[in-house]
Amino acid sequence: DDGGAIYASSGCSSLTLDRCKFTNNESFNYDYSLGSCIYSDATVITIQNCLFFDNVCNNTTYNGHVYIENGTATIVNSTFTENGAGPPIYFYNDGGSSHTVKNCLLYNNTSSNDILNYNASPNPIVSYTYYEARTGSYLTGSETGNVTSGDVLFVDAANNDFRISYSSPCKDAGTN
Repeated sequence: DDGGAIYASSGCSSLTLDRCKFTNNESFNYDYSLGSCIYSDATVITIQNCLFFDNVCNNTTYNGHVYIENGTATIVNSTFTENGAGPPIYFYNDGGSSHTVKNCLLYNNTSSNDILNYNASPNPIVSYTYYEARTGSYLTGSETGNVTSGDVLFVDAANNDFRISYSSPCKDAGTN
């Protein structure tokens, strides 16, 4: 029931997702169906160079398109756009280390928050990332380079081309 595309159980010590596209995934419509795209209870999960669009969480209470139950998540160089109900990233808990969101685009999603931190401590670090809104506690003193306003200016979002254009405020705003 959890993880519309990927379910990583607590027995998973390390999971890396690289260059994946998650689209048209949906979570069930009841209280305990978590993660329209990914549910992770893995010790360590790395999500890099991935695209998430047109996904829906039917239950938006304590849910997200990427739902991190436990463990430590690193999400880098990934784009979350045009997703329906539910925040793109939901951190429920952590593995004793800060979650990291770096060089990501979270734009034009239906949810009022792009990143929701419910119970993770130490708090997540978000840097060099475009986001419109987030809620919860964060290590704001260590964050740098975030962009929080303006049109991302995708090349052709209407035809699912989510590369940023040369005039995007996000161009050259990231880091290696």
